[in-house]
Amino acid sequence: MHPSVGASTTSLTEQTKTPDSDYYCDANSVCGVRCSEIDIQEGNKHSWHSTLHDAQDGAGAGAGYGGGGDEWNGPRDFTSEQYGPGGNTIDTTMPFQVSVSFPTDSSGQLSAMNMKLEQDGKSLEFGVDEYTYNGQSGFTELTASLSAGMTPTFSYWCSDDMLWMDGAGQDGLGPCPNAPEDGSKCGDTVSFYDFKITGE
Repeated sequence: MHPSVGASTTSLTEQTKTPDSDYYCDANSVCGVRCSEIDIQEGNKHSWHSTLHDAQDGAGAGAGYGGGGDEWNGPRDFTSEQYGPGGNTIDTTMPFQVSVSFPTDSSGQLSAMNMKLEQDGKSLEFGVDEYTYNGQSGFTELTASLSAGMTPTFSYWCSDDMLWMDGAGQDGLGPCPNAPEDGSKCGDTVSFYDFKITGE
């Protein structure tokens, strides 16, 4: 099993009480309720995904590195040489800084999600600047969700079905060609700190 560490925002409200009697929702209806979701981070020491989801779009539009099965590839915005244990840009055995921005167009509509990972003066920059779902801009719904207010959520979980996140993919360039791994190798904890929110 592989671990997944997540930092997301979702459109939680008191009106979306789930069958589990909580208020969690996301674009994959994990707890029985769908809503808009912005995954700033889904990843582990080998992979990183940042993904935008309208409420009905479980797949979403993403960027980063990792994942893939026999006939498909996940995002390839950087490589395992750049990001991973001992990586030449981001060494995931050490702390690194994550920045995300949400630029808008002249009408105030969301136009992208831009990511930057930084460590010791080096950085990886990537993002999502195109998003169409069912023939329409996915940014429209997400603009309304952000305007209404979204709730930060954090997760840490393991599964033996994680090819979408860190599998080798059809091109063989994903980080974990020998998946799945033993879930006992997952660390006991992960740390997020030094949060800062700014606006223009």
